[in-house]
Amino acid sequence: MHDQAEKDIAEDVVAARLLEEIGKLKAWFQVPPGLGVRLHILPRQPGDIEDDGVFHFAILGPDAASDARAPSKAALAFLTEKTGPHTPRAYPNAVLLVVPSRDGLHAVKARIRDARAWEKVEADLNQMEGTVDPARKTQLQAKLQAAKQSVPGLLRQAYHVVVTVSEQGQPQAFRITVSDGPLFEAVKASQDARIKDTALDADALLPGGAYPL
Repeated sequence: MHDQAEKDIAEDVVAARLLEEIGKLKAWFQVPPGLGVRLHILPRQPGDIEDDGVFHFAILGPDAASDARAPSKAALAFLTEKTGPHTPRAYPNAVLLVVPSRDGLHAVKARIRDARAWEKVEADLNQMEGTVDPARKTQLQAKLQAAKQSVPGLLRQAYHVVVTVSEQGQPQAFRITVSDGPLFEAVKASQDARIKDTALDADALLPGGAYPL
């Protein structure tokens, strides 16, 4: 029953559940206050992220899934475009994006599909009340809960690709190591992200300085 139920689940059902699960990670995406960082969770288009030189930290959705060293076209649009391909950003180096990896996203979708299939099997068995072995129902519920509970962890692990501008001013994508701690802290811990807590000399921000903002 489970295998057939899994085959019957439409892709749009899985996509909707995926977005729902991403929404549940809102607390994990938060940036500590007082850092001067503007957070964007699932912006719909590049124009949702201002091009003003302020540090913008954005969590992109499944459509922007990328591989390490190979940012997707959708992710590059958010990084380099102000409102479209003919309006480049003046401050792309002030934007840092976190996107799911393609393989990580595939694993999450498979687990969501698995959980949805067990939900369907449970619903079908409930219509057969009185004829189902209680032990079988207990086993089914255990599998359903295991599938559901694994999704948040898999989803956090999937969000391990950062897309930003390199020191040479070129778009780049790289992996980070994530944990149950805040995502921003995991990004900041990566040297490739080049996020500094220390105060900068104002001269460094002027034309010709170390930070071409």
